[in-house]
This record gives sequence, structure tokens and C-alpha cells, in this order.
Amino acid sequence: MTSDEATLPHLATLDDVAARLRSWRIAAGSPSYTDIARRVGDLRAGRGAPAHAPGRVTVYDSFASGRKRIDVALVTDIAEVLGVDGDELVRWRAACALAQDGRTKNDVFVVRRGVPDRQEPFVGRADELEVCLRSTRPVVVEGMAGTGKSHLVRRAAAALHEAGDVNDVVVVGLSGSQGDTPSWAPVAESVLRTLLPDAPVPPGPHERARRLVDVLAARRTALVLDDVTDPDQALPLLMARPRTPVLLTTRRTLGLPGVALVPIAPWTSGETALLLRQVAGDTHVDADPAAARRLEELVGGLPLAVSLAATRVRDRPDWSLADHVDALEARIAAHHLDAPVQSSVALSYDALAAGPRRALRLLAAQPCLEISTASVPVLLGVSASAARGDLAALARAGCLLRGPAHGRVVLHALVRAFAVARSWEEDPPSSRDEANARLADDLVRRTHDAVQLLYPGSVPPTSGPGAFADASSASCWLDEELDTLLQLAFAGERTRPQVTTTLSRALSRHFDGKGRSTLALGLHQAAVRAARLTGDPAAEAFAELGVGQSAVRLGLPQATAHLLRAQELGRLAGTARPVYAASNALAILAANNGDLRTAQARFREALVLAREDGMTEAIPLLTDNIAVILRRLGDLDGALDHHREALADARSRDDLGAVATSLTNMSEVLLLTGDVDGAESAAREGLDVSHALGDTTMRGYGLANLANALARRGQVAHAVELQREALAYARTHEITALEPAALVNLGEHLEDADPDAAARSFDEGLQIATRLDLTFERARALQGLARVAAADGDAARARALLRDALETLGEDSDGPEARSIRTALSSPAGQSSAGQSSAGQSSPSNSPPSSSQL
Repeated sequence: MTSDEATLPHLATLDDVAARLRSWRIAAGSPSYTDIARRVGDLRAGRGAPAHAPGRVTVYDSFASGRKRIDVALVTDIAEVLGVDGDELVRWRAACALAQDGRTKNDVFVVRRGVPDRQEPFVGRADELEVCLRSTRPVVVEGMAGTGKSHLVRRAAAALHEAGDVNDVVVVGLSGSQGDTPSWAPVAESVLRTLLPDAPVPPGPHERARRLVDVLAARRTALVLDDVTDPDQALPLLMARPRTPVLLTTRRTLGLPGVALVPIAPWTSGETALLLRQVAGDTHVDADPAAARRLEELVGGLPLAVSLAATRVRDRPDWSLADHVDALEARIAAHHLDAPVQSSVALSYDALAAGPRRALRLLAAQPCLEISTASVPVLLGVSASAARGDLAALARAGCLLRGPAHGRVVLHALVRAFAVARSWEEDPPSSRDEANARLADDLVRRTHDAVQLLYPGSVPPTSGPGAFADASSASCWLDEELDTLLQLAFAGERTRPQVTTTLSRALSRHFDGKGRSTLALGLHQAAVRAARLTGDPAAEAFAELGVGQSAVRLGLPQATAHLLRAQELGRLAGTARPVYAASNALAILAANNGDLRTAQARFREALVLAREDGMTEAIPLLTDNIAVILRRLGDLDGALDHHREALADARSRDDLGAVATSLTNMSEVLLLTGDVDGAESAAREGLDVSHALGDTTMRGYGLANLANALARRGQVAHAVELQREALAYARTHEITALEPAALVNLGEHLEDADPDAAARSFDEGLQIATRLDLTFERARALQGLARVAAADGDAARARALLRDALETLGEDSDGPEARSIRTALSSPAGQSSAGQSSAGQSSPSNSPPSSSQL
């Protein structure tokens, strides 16, 4: 199918996606949904992936209006089997993703593992607590805001733990900012990663739910989902039939099936008085029972409001209880609040001085879920001491979930909603905008300073002193603020697009070392959209570069299209860096696919362009990348020379990231040349540097290469331990290319002691390398399986596997692996060894070209 239009019409909603699919189906002759499902299965099988045809109902649903979410990959495949191709198909996928983003981009929530604290006063709710403790079904605590739902389920979870019914508790706070509604899939992923940080996460929401139910049962863990606002946030979990306690709270009537519903109402007057006595003491209450009864009426039985009022009574002992009641009554009457929750929050707000009130409003109106206490003076435009005073007042008034003692400021969702509304009423828009601009500018400046110190040359230089004394403090700051920076970037996509594009570019190299590639991909995609709003081709070029580099790390097929787009935009804008950085990433793709000569040519092209542009900071990484290609081509001397050149250059620039990369990659070549001492020394130093830098990617590769060096020394048990740690790093931090390499390395270490385990490791590595199109690791895995087959006496299978491995590497390949394979194939004796492993005489792990970033 072709299109006369240069671009697809804007898909504003998911209904637009369904409507376009229906029109394409009609144009294609109205094939049945069963036939479309079969075609999609054939399409996927033709890509080399395991054949997986979607069900007819699943396909039918993709054409239906009223969808709350879509499977972007599926609707893209449906479009392709209906005849959409080429650039139109690329634009279609991007448009579908953008339509989906309208629902999912604000999936923000907090996951906390551990038994909730029982020290806070808990009053009443005996019947409701009993249901929570005894129910064999998931419990839904339903009621209006401020009625103590969260307190109840946390107390229930703590009681279940104390009784020995559960071993652990995970609490998920689903209250996002400004109406965010986190969906089930990312919530399930976060809980699974909290419980099993090293295990892979299933792809679909229902698969994740089933996996989570099994993990919760195996670990005897209770799950609390606090502030569910949409049935879809809990339905997949409920359909998976959890076997351990699950406690949900909601302010809405959700109509969830198969649950024990616990409606929760405001307190009675007796319960209000009891909490008042527990917090404020008996003296005030006993001195004026009539005033106590009046206070009970005013707070309306809402636990939040009661707690705030009792706190004020306790903190102002020089006031009589009647004074507190008179002041409370006057404030409520003056503001004419029309909802009990608003009234309860207003009690605390109105009791604050002007400075803390303004602080609360501006803290609520800024876009980040939490900010550091160091950022508060910037946001407020006041001195540090004044900000500390404001925060202390807010903490005393119970307005902060977390405050100065934790170094981070977090508002309760109810307090934040109230304060945002007050900000719109009380703060001039210009004042609020100026506060948010101050915060954004400060965070962007600090990010720039940290990145400039950690990764010289990755951002334009600035004059004047930086915000950090050394690389260690810069790295710590970036790690602590990363989530806040991402929230700032996503929030600014339309309102402050330059903030989004600037943070995308600045954080790109940092993400390369952290491995959180899916998150990085989302950031760079937001930056592409932001850049298009501003009409800035240079900003769009860097954003497209980030998308392409992230896609390379994730093994996504669209990487090439984004990298070529980055080059096109870079040339259009007269900005050289995206051009040669994209050449570097395209070279990595070529190397991954086994086209080493093309990779070498692209790396050299990038090196020439970087020198012409005066971007000398990029030269160490490019030189190191060329070394990796020379190693795979079999020129070990040339590879070692390039690694040493890159290392010396990196040291002279104090570029710790490039130092860690060069040391780690050089350790492999040293091992291949027989210099075991040098290999171990380089791997250990690379680990030290990457640890100091917080570079998880190079730390993962460093662990793998150190394990190989130790295996060569005969320290196989220690090598296995380190290799498994490297594998865990790969899975935890999304270092996709390392995962199959570590699996193959692990298989090599296990060959002698446990051939069956080695074969499983080789096979798993083979499957992943094939899926990611990593030809080098695929060939290594095949060679490992050939050795296992030969040792088992199956010479025919061993030779077949070796031929497949050699074909994968390329018949003209002359690296150590190819030479080992040819030796085994040419000699009958070689049938017994099928090429030697790194634990014996030949190839250790090979990290890919060192970086997709420049």
C-alpha cells in the first residue's frame, strides 16, 4: 500500500488508531479477523522469532473503539499485513506510540518493601481490621478521602506479619501527581523488580500478574495497593487469583469481582475524642469537655482532620481548647469549603504562617513527585534558613509524607491536591511560573555541571565554577536526582520543551553507563516530540540520536531509522556531532550483525568527522571501538595498540568513563595474547574506575572479563560466581548485549564440571543472541554447544554446529574464534575438542564496541 500523504493524520486518541485500522482492512478487501491473525503469525515467524499468532479476539479488539490501551507492536504488524509498508509503516508505529503515550506517560508511583510502622496511633476500625486479617479473598477498603484507608491497610499488613501469616510486605502508593493514573503493567514490573531484582520480567500485564502471584506466594508476602483509581489497575492481579493477602484502598466505587468489600465511614465522636487524647493529652480535653465535643463536630470524623487538629492543640499548649475550636470554626466558615477532605486539609493549611503556606502551594505546583531539601530554597526563592523554617512548620503540621529528616520533600496526595487548587487561587500565574522556572533552571544547570565533570565533551562547555567538587559527588547527585530529572523532563515536554531536550542530551551518556535503556528511550522520545514543537532541528537531531542509541542497546529494529534521521537532521542544522555519533552507533549495529569491515569503515568515518569538528573528547571511545573490531578481525597486536592509545588519551583528559571502557575491553585482548596477569590487572582497574563512576554497564563487562581471567588461572569456582554476578547486572540494568555473552562465558566455565548445565547456558545464550541479532555471541554459543556434543561423543552434531558457527562469523572471518573452528573442522582430532573454550586456551568474553554514545 502506498499513500499520497507525506505524513499520517494525527492520531489524537486510541479510537483514531482503531478507525484507521478499519479503513485499511476495507481497502485490503475486508479479510476476516482469523485470517489477519494468521498473517500476523506468519509475519512474525518470517522474522526468525518464535511463531506467535495472536488470537482472533485479540485482533478483533484492536479494531474496536473504546480501548483504554493498545499493543503498539500488534497494531503495527496488523497494518503491515494489510499492506502498509516503508516509511508509512514507520510513521504509523510512531503515531500509535504517541497516542498510547497520552495515557501511559505519567505512570508514576512509589513501591516500598518492608513491614509498615505500628508506632502511629490507631483508633477504632476493629471490625474493618478483622475483615482485613481474616478474609481469604482480596480486600478492597473503600471510602472518601481522608477516612484513614491507608492507615487501616498498613496496620492490617503489620498485624499479619506480627501473627506470622506473612514474611514480608510490599506497599505500592498509586497516588500520582495532578491526576496521574498508573497502569497495571509498570506497577507489576516495579513490584517484581523489588522482590526479584535480578529476574526477567514477563512482557504482558496478565503474564506479569501471574508471575507476581507466584512470587508473592513463594515469599509469603502481602501486597498493598494504596489509592486504586481505575479497575484496570487491579483486574489483572485479581484474575490471577492471588494466594496471599492483597489489600486495596480506593476513593471510588470500582465494582471489582471476587473481593471482600470493606466500606469505611468517618469516625464516631468517641473515636475522634480518643485520638485527640492520644495526641494532645488528657489535660486539654478534661479541662473543657464542651469544647472537645464542638471540635469533634467541626472535624467531621475524618482521621486526617482529627490528627491535624490534635497536633495543633499539642503544639500550642498556651492556647485553650476553646481558643483552638473558635479559630477552627472561623477558618472553616471563612473559606466555605464544600468537601470534608478539603476541610480537613484546610485545617492544617490555614493554621500555617504565610511563608509555609506559600511553600506548600509552590511545592505542590512544581511537576516532580519529590524534590531534595536542597532544591526547596531555589523553588521558593528564599534563603536556605528560611526554607528550613518553612519545611519544619509543614512537617509539624503533618503536611509532609517525608521531610527534612529524609533529605527529600514529599507531599501527601490529598495535601498536594488541595494545595495545587489553592495555588491557582492565591498565586499569580507569573509567580508560580517563575518558581517552576527557577527549579528547572537550577536542576538543568546542576545536571550540566555533573555531566561535564563525569563525561568531558558530552555537553557544551560552560565558564565559571561548577556545582560539584569532584566526580564522585557529581555521580552521587545524578543517581539521587535521576527520577526527579526525568519527571521534570516529561512534564516540560509541552510547557518547557527546551528543558526536555536539554536533559535528554545531557543524560544520554549517563544512561549509557547506567543501562536503564527503556527509561532512556522514553526520555529521548519525549525530547523528539519537544524538539518538533520548537522547530529546532539540532535539538531534534540529538533527541533522535538518543532514541537510536537506546534502541541499539535494547536490540530494537528501529534503531537504524532513528540514527539515519539523526544524521539527516544534523547535516540540516549544521551540527556535526549527531552525524558522527550516529555513524558510531551504526558501526556498532554492523559489528553486531557480523559485518566487521563495514563497522570498521564507519568507526573510522566517525573518527575523521570528530577530528574535523574539533570534538577531540570523542576520540578515545572511537579509537577503542576500532580496537574491538580489530580484535574480532584477528589483528590482536593492532587491537592492543589502539586500546593503549585510547587509554592514554582518556587518562590525559581525565575521562573516567572512557578509562573504564578502554581498560575493560583491553583486558580481553591481553587474555587472548596470553598475558593473564595483564588481563586480570586491567579488568580489576576497570572495575575500580567503573565503581567509582557508578558505571553499571562497564562494571558488568568488567566482572565478565575478570571471571574469564580467573578461569584461565584455574579458579573456576570464583569465575562462575563472578560470571553469574555479571549476568545479574546485565538483567537488572538492561545491558542487553552482555546477557548472552555472560551466559556463554558461564557455559565455558561449567563445561568440565557440569556439561548439562553448560549446555543449558550455551543454549540460552544462543536464543538471546539470535533474538538480538548478535552474531559474535551466537557463534560463540554454537561453538560451545559443539564442544559439549563432541565431549558426549556426537561428532556429527559437533561438526554441524561448528559449520553453523563459522557461517555465522562469515567465511572470511580470521578472528581467534574462526581460526579455532577451522582447526577443529580440518582435523579429525579436533572433533573431540570442537575448538577450545576460554577456560582452556581460546576466546574469552568479548564486550561489544565499547559504547553507542559519544
